[in-house]
Parts: sequence; C-alpha cells; structure tokens
Amino acid sequence: MNNLHRELAPISDAAWADLEDEVKQTFRRHIAGRRFVEMPEPRGYEFSSLTTGRVSEVTTDIDGVRGRSRVALPVVELRAPFSVSRDEIDAVARGSVDADWDPAKDAAMRLAKAEDNAVLNGSGDGVGLSGIISASPHKPIQLQSDIKDLTSAVAEAITNLRLDGVGGPYNLLLSAELYTQLAESADEGNPISAHIQRILNEGRVIWAPAIDGAIVVSQRGGDYELHLGQDVSIGYDSHDGEKVNLYLEESFTFRVASSEAAVHLMP
Repeated sequence: MNNLHRELAPISDAAWADLEDEVKQTFRRHIAGRRFVEMPEPRGYEFSSLTTGRVSEVTTDIDGVRGRSRVALPVVELRAPFSVSRDEIDAVARGSVDADWDPAKDAAMRLAKAEDNAVLNGSGDGVGLSGIISASPHKPIQLQSDIKDLTSAVAEAITNLRLDGVGGPYNLLLSAELYTQLAESADEGNPISAHIQRILNEGRVIWAPAIDGAIVVSQRGGDYELHLGQDVSIGYDSHDGEKVNLYLEESFTFRVASSEAAVHLMP
C-alpha cells in the first residue's frame, strides 16, 4: 500500500518476506478476540466509519424542519513503532535463517494486546467503542483466590447465559495469570483444565492477556463483529546507517450486536 511507504525502505524482498512471516506468526499467537468474533473482509485503508442504522435528534433552528444525525462507529487506527538492525536485514539477503526480529515481535505483541483491549474492554479517551465486558448486561461473577473454584464460576456463568436465552458453544477467555494457574493446577490428582473442558464441551479455553480475570462468551455467532479497514501491515518511517525504523499499523472498528452473550468473571 502506498500509505505504508515500503518502497523507500532499504530492505530486500527476502528480508521483507521473513519479517512479515515473523510478525504474522507472533500476532496470531497473541491475539484472542479474532478467535471467536465475526470478521468480514477488510475494507481498506480508506474505511473510516461503520453505520449503526441509528439516528440522533439534532436542532436545525428552523421551524417546521426536523434534523437527525446518523450514528456511526468510528474507526480506530493503531500503530506500534519498532526498529530493526540493517546488519540483520543484510544477513537475510545473504541467506541467513536466524535473523533477530525481536523488536518486530515485541511490536506485534503490543499491537495484539491493544486490539484485544479495545475488543474486550472497550476503547478509552471518548472514542466510543464498547467492548465485550463493558457492554455486557450480566452482573460480573466474583472469582475466588483458589483456582479450583474457577470450575463453579464458569458453570454459573454458562447457566446465566442459558437462562438469558444465549446458546453455546461457550468459550472461556483467561488472563495470562489465570491461564498459567489453570495449566499447572489439579484437584485430587485430576487436572482442573479437564473439568473446565467438560463444562465447556465443544468450547475452547483461550489465552487473553489483555483482560483481568476471565470471560465466558458464547460462540453461537452474530454477537460481535470486528470490522477491519487495513489489516496488520508493516510500514516504513525512516532509516540511518545502522537501523531502519518501521511500524505495525492496523485500523478497525468493533460492533456489539448482542451484548448479552458474555459474562465477566472478575478477580
């Protein structure tokens, strides 16, 4: 894309391909929301808003004339800058298969966390995007300090969803801390993760480091929509004799179609 100015970067085709592959793999490993929300095809860099079909009343100062403003969801643009060594770029051009792309991987992790934060928690600074947790009408379920009690909390959340007419399957999103605790814990010799999986049935346990606590969310479909403008892409900023300054960029908006499809398990 011309807006990324990649043609100005002193980076070979081989280095671009290797760098993009590393970013793509890292982002996929760390993103949570994209594993279960609806995702139409990206609409391109020019995508700037998504209609809600709603309107709000506005004044016209003219008697006999009614004014209404169409309500739209804004598109958020996220950028994560990073720098890579020109020595590493040149090494790939000479055939290296172990380039140090750690700065790019770190940027991919930061971008994934920022996207998930918007999808799961909602946007800040008055942007106006509701997240899955902030939009949920269900009273949060308080988690106990013992990881063994997670089983009963998940069962309670699923019961609440079913009573509200929300079908499954149900996924369990866990913070990094809870995910680690679950993987390492057992009850009378039986892994607690096995108990959780039996409750979820066809659902999945998903690592979601952007949240505090956990979320039980239906995967029946049609409840949450992530609309991409430009998907995660690498852009060029500047360079000198030692390094090339790049960035990861994406644009998106998030729509909650059915707010009742998730329950927050609060730490």
